This record gives sequence, C-alpha cells and structure tokens, in this order.
Amino acid sequence: MPVKLLQSVALVTLTFLSQTEGHGFMYYPSTWNHLTETYTGSGPKQGNPGLYLPIPEVHCDESTGLLCHGGHGGATDWFTNHTFNSNPTLPSEFYDEENVKRQKHFHPWGSPGSAPSWGEGCGANGGNPNGCNYDGEPDPNPYGTCCPGSAFSAKCGGYNGGRSAMEHAAEGLFDNAIETTWTRGENTEVFWGSGGRHRGGYAYRLCKVPAGGISKVTEQCFQDGHLNFAGTSAWIYKHPTETLDPNNWIEFEARRLTEGTNPPGSEWTVITLPTKRKKGDFYSFKDLVTVPEDLEPGQYVLSFRWDAEHVAQVWSSCANINVV
Repeated sequence: MPVKLLQSVALVTLTFLSQTEGHGFMYYPSTWNHLTETYTGSGPKQGNPGLYLPIPEVHCDESTGLLCHGGHGGATDWFTNHTFNSNPTLPSEFYDEENVKRQKHFHPWGSPGSAPSWGEGCGANGGNPNGCNYDGEPDPNPYGTCCPGSAFSAKCGGYNGGRSAMEHAAEGLFDNAIETTWTRGENTEVFWGSGGRHRGGYAYRLCKVPAGGISKVTEQCFQDGHLNFAGTSAWIYKHPTETLDPNNWIEFEARRLTEGTNPPGSEWTVITLPTKRKKGDFYSFKDLVTVPEDLEPGQYVLSFRWDAEHVAQVWSSCANINVV
C-alpha cells in the first residue's frame, strides 16, 4: 500500500506529558525514538521524541468525526495492547495494595515477562497492529483511529494499524539512533517516565546485536539477557521539570522480585509511588542496573519492559548500547 510521511514533532511535544499518565517510556539511555541525546540531569521531556513514520495513504481523518492519532512515533507510542498471561505466577504480596479488589491476575503483571508482546521487546506504534477489534473480526476503521474502550481513548492512548518496531527498524527508521556506552562490571543509571497509573513492574534486558542488525533482535534474546538491579535503593521524582534538582529525588527501598517471573529467576522492580496517586501526577523513575563483567564487548540493544497490572498492556522502549 502506498505510504506517505508525516512530521509530528510539534504535536508530540504538545501531548507528551498528557499522554504519559498511563503510558510508560525509557528516556535514558537515549532510545530509538529520540532525535537528540538525553542526559541524566534532565527530565523526560528532553531528547525531542518525534519521528517521521510511514503511514498508509488511507488513514484516520478527524473531519469524519473519528478520534485520530498515529504517524507520531514518539516515546510514548510503543507498546502492546490487549495482551494476557495464560498462567498467573505472581506472589500475592506483589499486587497493588491500593487496588486489592481489582487485581487482574491475567494481565501481564500477573506473570511478569510471559505476556506476548509486539516488536520483539521494542513494541509497536499504537499498540494495535491488527486493529482494535479483539474478537478476530477485521477492523473497518482506517490506520490511526483511536481504539474504543481503551483506558485512554479520550487522549488516544492506543490506535489501529500501528506497526512493529522491527518492521520500522528493517526499513531504516532507527538507523541514526543515538548510542550510549556502558562499561562492563559497572553499575549504571537508567531512567523512565510515567504517571504509574497502571502499576505492575518493570525490567531491563540486553540483547547483543546479531549479524543482520538491530531489526533481528528478538524477545527471546532479551529474555536471555535480563539485567540485575544494583543495590536495594530506587529513586522517584514527582512532576519532573526540564532540569532535575538532585535534592528532589526521593530515595526509597525498592521492592524487587525474582519469584514467579519469566524467565524463572529474572529480576523485576515493583512500581512504588511516594503517596497515593492523584489524577495528573507524573514521575521519573531512576534505578541502577549492573552491567555484567563477563559480557562480551560490542553492540547491544537495551529493552525496557513494563508489565502493567490494571490494564492488559506491555510498554516497551529500546536503545542502542555500546558495551566496552
């Protein structure tokens, strides 16, 4: 199908934080979706997260009265929607205490790492490559139409017809992605941003880039390359600004788990908020991960994976890493 390119940097900038109340994205190291480099001392709005995405000639048109999105390729657009685990394995104490009666055991967090995801660990733009109809029937709506019934449909959190990050990678969309250097045996900072509304937990994974390039990395490779978190502390920053005041980070004892995770023994961190969440709250999350000392030097892709508890979604981000 013929495609055209849409530039959406301005639109992404305007909607960036409003969409992140439920969305989640890694912002350091710099990801495939950042046009400029990101830094540890700045907030999640940095890095100019806007790309040109090829979209079909037939796409959602708001003049028809449809709620439209798509074509943006921003940091918040890469995930998997309507995905479930088939066998809950999470110990009961790791469900969200504020919503005990609403525990969704078959949502991704019910068995961290086991729910299927698009994009081989890097997500799909819009989260719905096969459309918004989950009953197997063809979706009659054009590309970019917001999914009805979505938890964020009013802000267009998920839309019809997005494509896997691997397809875009094979076409060269991420060829100029920024690379971050990590040193074997060291602990290194990683950052992500979200309103944390859907709770659950997250992990970081590394996959060595195969001969075919970054489009050939796989979820299985990421599963085999789970990183361990360093130490017992994590940090959270409420309503981060463009420049982060080091004194405003809240350090706390992280809740980690290795029981009931996939692959067995992989380490995940539970999303912990400093106070009861209010509508509009937004956070930066900081952790330390250990770069294995025996890791082979070379080019890697880092995958951030957040398995949500309250919705059937897996949020993903990927970044190029040079391990020395």
